[in-house]
Amino acid sequence: MSVIVAVKTDKGFVLGADRKVTIAGNQQRDDIHKIFTFDDCPNTVMGGVGRLNIIQGISLMDNIIPEVNRLKDNVNTKLIYTTVFPNIMEQLKSWKRIKTDNITMPDSEIMLAYKDKCWIVCSDGCTDEINDYWAIGSGEEVALGSLAQTKDLDPEERVRKAVMTAGERTIYVNTNVEIYKTYDDTKDKKSKDKESKEA
Repeated sequence: MSVIVAVKTDKGFVLGADRKVTIAGNQQRDDIHKIFTFDDCPNTVMGGVGRLNIIQGISLMDNIIPEVNRLKDNVNTKLIYTTVFPNIMEQLKSWKRIKTDNITMPDSEIMLAYKDKCWIVCSDGCTDEINDYWAIGSGEEVALGSLAQTKDLDPEERVRKAVMTAGERTIYVNTNVEIYKTYDDTKDKKSKDKESKEA
């Protein structure tokens, strides 16, 4: 398992994950990516817990959120439930990552963020929108406890702290944190740097 954490900001969502995986019940690695962006789907971040072959398969999909819906600004819970999840299932079946008669993503759950929206998609396709913050995975409860206590911190720092805390207190999570955002804040940073130099 793992932990994926999401926090909403005034610009979008910040997502973070640890990088620990357990293979065949006992082998462990501490450098595996479990959170991804998509070249053909800007402002989108996906993180997953559970079976790594399923999470990696989803990360390789093209057009995970259909372009026509993005262009029409029509990305919502109904779309994730009725289109995105079925598309994920069909792609995983075509790549033989799951059996053709499967109706669930075995032992897996994802968090999918687009611009200022984020959803948890459970193994059976049950879809729930996140309005503030949430976490999934074996470190979920510890991460949620941390998030509840850090509402005064910067969103990125909250995410980092939540993953770190889960890594320190949960056996299947490590403290090797990876963070992505659904927005680009490099312009804001450059502007702040310019203001500080002028001051």
